[in-house]
Amino acid sequence: MRSVTIDTSESMGSDRTRYEFECSHCSEQTVVDAPVQDQLLGRGCIFCGRDVSERDFVREQ
Repeated sequence: MRSVTIDTSESMGSDRTRYEFECSHCSEQTVVDAPVQDQLLGRGCIFCGRDVSERDFVREQ
């Protein structure tokens, strides 16, 4: 099993924008904030490990 840690401590700014994330590879879904979105774009999906793109995120209304 793959373990992924997402650290938001250094990027806990005032941006509270939230995004609905759906992995285009494994179809897992979750809601994340902007700092976590940045980490997912850099590290890949927390569920399957594959690369993600901005197309996998929709700004929450």
